[in-house]
Amino acid sequence: MSLALPFNLWPEADRRMWSALFADGGPLDDLGPFGHLRATTQRMMSGHYGRWLGWVATATDCLNFDPAERATLSALHAWVEDLSNVGTVSRHIFVSNLVRVLGGAFPDHDWSEHDRLVVRLQRLAGRGDQRRKSGRVLSSAVLFDAGMKYASTSAQLAKTELAVMKRRRSGTMVAMLTLLPMRRRAFAELRLGSSILIDANRLTVLLSPEMTKTGSSWEAEVPLQVADLLWDYIRVVRPWFLLRHGTSHDFLWVNDHGRPFQATHMSDKIGKTTKLLTGQTIRTHLFRDAAATTLSVESPSSAKLIAPLLGHLHSGTAERHYIRADSINAGRHLATALNRRRNEE
Repeated sequence: MSLALPFNLWPEADRRMWSALFADGGPLDDLGPFGHLRATTQRMMSGHYGRWLGWVATATDCLNFDPAERATLSALHAWVEDLSNVGTVSRHIFVSNLVRVLGGAFPDHDWSEHDRLVVRLQRLAGRGDQRRKSGRVLSSAVLFDAGMKYASTSAQLAKTELAVMKRRRSGTMVAMLTLLPMRRRAFAELRLGSSILIDANRLTVLLSPEMTKTGSSWEAEVPLQVADLLWDYIRVVRPWFLLRHGTSHDFLWVNDHGRPFQATHMSDKIGKTTKLLTGQTIRTHLFRDAAATTLSVESPSSAKLIAPLLGHLHSGTAERHYIRADSINAGRHLATALNRRRNEE
């Protein structure tokens, strides 16, 4: 298995290519093809591309070739063979990011065979195979009811004050994530006063471009069905954890020690909570599938709200002006759909 070649040891041609790809633009410069990507994504892609160069440096004599010239299909096949001792998902990620970089840097080059290799690796890894989610994507109604009950009736039955507060917190997270299914990092990074806006009558979620995968801001009002629960968490539960451990910060979600939740830890916590409540481990990303599935079966008009609810970009300049209004409407519509289904049962 090859190791990543540090950036300062990359050939000059690769460093120039990288700088052009990720140029952040300015008064006299254009934005690079990948200049809109978050810094964390850029670092990840740099590590994967460096891994490719590390393999080229040790397994071939092509390091000083042009970046597009050295990336022949046979070379990629050989690299994949040498990556046989890493997982299939990792192999797919490494190769797909390499091909993504090369395609961005050399758009006029024919990368169709390389793209087909990426698709084959994707199939081997099972990514995009909906059968992997079979049995794990529950109705949003099931998840919402489970979260609401855990934060209320179940919390009242807990034997210690700590257990009560933990259930109120976990139930609130599950209920809120059901109606506003944000990505894991954005949900963990919500902060009072900046991404959670509070006024006398409502709570609003505002995600900055840096917090979204698409690089676009996203706004949604917290639906009434979960607003009371979130108000209770903000006014009672969160301060209880902070006071208990003498901590102070503006992050919305706090762990058992009063500190901000790390995204991975939060996803694990939500997965364990849903496993306890429903018998299925539903981590943060599957809430998005649940919402999309629920809206799809509701009606054709409801299905149109999937993109704004999940923060996906619309196509066309005119449609982008409606992302804010649609995302607010979508959250309300999902909540209404859940109420209707619950009343029919």
